[in-house]
Formats: sequence, structure tokens, C-alpha cells
Amino acid sequence: MIVYEREHDFVMTRQDDHARLAGMWIPYWKRFYGDRREEMHLSVTEHDRGWIGLDETPLWNDAEDKPYTFIDTPVLLRLAFYTKGLDEVQSKSPYAALINSLHFTSFFPPSVLEEGLKSGEFPPQTKEWVDAEKRRQKEIREKLGLTDETSEYKVKQHLALFKCCDNLSLFICMHDPGTRRKLKLFAGAGFTFMAQWQDSYRLQLDPYVLDRELECEIGLKVVPKQLVRQEGIARAYAKTETALRVFRLVGKS
Repeated sequence: MIVYEREHDFVMTRQDDHARLAGMWIPYWKRFYGDRREEMHLSVTEHDRGWIGLDETPLWNDAEDKPYTFIDTPVLLRLAFYTKGLDEVQSKSPYAALINSLHFTSFFPPSVLEEGLKSGEFPPQTKEWVDAEKRRQKEIREKLGLTDETSEYKVKQHLALFKCCDNLSLFICMHDPGTRRKLKLFAGAGFTFMAQWQDSYRLQLDPYVLDRELECEIGLKVVPKQLVRQEGIARAYAKTETALRVFRLVGKS
């Protein structure tokens, strides 16, 4: 679950909805590198499908006095749902699963993993999970013949594009529209652009990266804190109606 807190409520977006928002931009991306656009569309669109069941009933973080989010959900729970989603994506497209696996394992680079294991932040099973995903990546590369330098470069560009779309969607899901924040995004091959709200409807990308202006929408729930206190987070979330956040991606005028 993606959550940000306001004075009187929690704004909550399901991970799968965020991923589908990120994926909708791939078909229109002007600077797409090489082939496999359809597989990249699948990769980005489906990358958080492992969270679908988990997000049906939000969990409460007693220590922080707010709902658990995709950032602070207990590690073993996250890893189990990562694996579930990766297995499902791999059944549709091994290449999409490769990109997704590379994305998830990038959360645990060697130095961070080592320090987390020492401090107890990460349970011992974390290294087992990373090792298993490294094996998955190796097997997919070998199966698809992606073992040469040219193929590896393409994979890196596609992973960068994946992370770019993911981060742009998170920016939209984690702040109110119209925020004064700016976001610098890296889309691979040294290309960067800026995202900045012009008002509560128009989100400017500079330079513009799609082949057309695009109106987008994503579902979310604005869950009142008073209702959470009365009902608990699970019932409060279930009782709250889904709202649509509608916005338009535009270029610099």
C-alpha cells in the first residue's frame, strides 16, 4: 500500500493501481530503446501484482501509529509477495520477470544487505531470497540468449526506464496534486527530465517524453483518521469509497 498522511486522513493507493498507472506510459514513450516494448509494458504494468492480496486488507503499524506502507511492511512479508508476483509475471513473459527481479533485488545491494543482516534489520532469509533471485535472473538470461554485452546494455536501459516510470507514478501517488515539489527522473542512456505540477490538474514533463499529451487517472481512498479510531484500519478502509485522481501530462508551454 502507498500511503501519505495529512492532518485528518490517510491517502491510500493500492500498489497494483500504482503499477498500472506507471505501465500506461510505455506504449507512448518516444525514446524507447530497442525492441521488447510489449514485454516492458507488461513488466511495468504487472510489477506489483504480488501486492494485490496484501492490499485488500491494510495492516496497522502500531510502532508508527499509521498504516503499514510498501516501505515499512515487514521484510519477510514483502519478499514472499515479491516472489509470488515474479512467478506470475514469469509465466507470461520471462523477460518482464527479469526486469522486475532486477528491480526488486536492487533494493538490497551487497553493502546494504550486509549491514542490514548485521544490524538485524534484515532477517537471514533475505540473503537466501536475493540468491534465489540472482539464480532466476541467470536462468532467464541464458534461456533468452541475453549473455552478451549488447543484450546487457539493453537490459540496463529497460531497467532504467522501468524505474523512471515507477518513480513518476510514486511521485503522483505520494503527494497531493499541485505540490511545489519537483522530481528529476533518469530514463536511461544519460537522458533526464523534470516533473513538476503546474496546478492540481496539469503535471508538466520537461522535456516531454511521450508522443502525445495524456490524461491519466488512478483510484485511491482518503481514509478519515476519525473513522480509523472508531473502526480500525481494515474496516475504515473497506468503508471508504474509492475516489479518482485525474490529471494530464503536458509539455512545457
